[in-house]
Amino acid sequence: MMDRKTEKRLINIIAHQYQPEKSREATDPDAVASRLEGPVAPGQLWEVDDRETHAMAFVCEIPEDDRRLVRVIPVGDYDNGYDSRDLVIFPTGSPTGFPLIVYKQFETTIPVRLLSVPYGSFDGRTIATIRSFVGEFDPDDEDVPTLSDRLNIQDRFERWHAQCGRLPELRNVSEDGFTVSRDLSAYLEALRTVLGLASAQCLAVRRGTMTLTDEQERRMAEAGFGNRPQITGSLPRSFMELSEQPRWRFVADEYIDRHGDASMSSFDTDGVARGMLARRAFTLAARANGTGDEAVMGMMAKVAGTMTERADNDR
Repeated sequence: MMDRKTEKRLINIIAHQYQPEKSREATDPDAVASRLEGPVAPGQLWEVDDRETHAMAFVCEIPEDDRRLVRVIPVGDYDNGYDSRDLVIFPTGSPTGFPLIVYKQFETTIPVRLLSVPYGSFDGRTIATIRSFVGEFDPDDEDVPTLSDRLNIQDRFERWHAQCGRLPELRNVSEDGFTVSRDLSAYLEALRTVLGLASAQCLAVRRGTMTLTDEQERRMAEAGFGNRPQITGSLPRSFMELSEQPRWRFVADEYIDRHGDASMSSFDTDGVARGMLARRAFTLAARANGTGDEAVMGMMAKVAGTMTERADNDR
């Protein structure tokens, strides 16, 4: 049987077989932008960043009961050090082309909004290896000098896990899944075409902050819109959850930099930036076609550009 020192020496030789082409693909700006447009999913490798410290993480799963969270396993550079409880990923199985260490012992849950850069996905075989790996502590590993870096990673993820409790409460949120109301969409279109109301006035009627006159109600009834569709002030849960996706991090950061305290960064504890993104997308939903998460993300993409305007009545 191979002794521990010999095993580590062989691992070190294989681990340094760096693959530069994979590294270029993992960090290519266009590739990163394309990945950001997709959802966070199991098997991906992400950078976690709070503007103070950063680390990498393997995505295990997205909890079904709250998609604002993500279950992750911390991942570190090979030079950070490892012991027998950790898994070495060689460059051939690493999305970055560099050797990585998976610290499975430190698996935890963090807010999905803290993910920043997607480096790509592990292959199926490596994902299966990570999921099935079980390490056992070897007392001789205590002599490894770089294990202090390993413990620093543990500290970061413990701090990020604590931030799960700081997420805004889901108040006035509907548990119903998102579907576009054709009746409401047609009603709002009639406000524009029959009454000649401006878009802002149509939205005010939708929100209940503006009421129609008796004459306007009569004209709407003659046009076949005598029964105003029921309008709820509750956001579907999907809007609040999907506003947390890393794709919108730049929106939250820029909004906070312009309107609030820049030190809050992407962790907007009051939910101002992401809450506004969700509300504006929901407003647009009444005039859009499509259903499901893809439709919600499409609406958020349309309104994201308005988030950094200084004059903002929704704040």
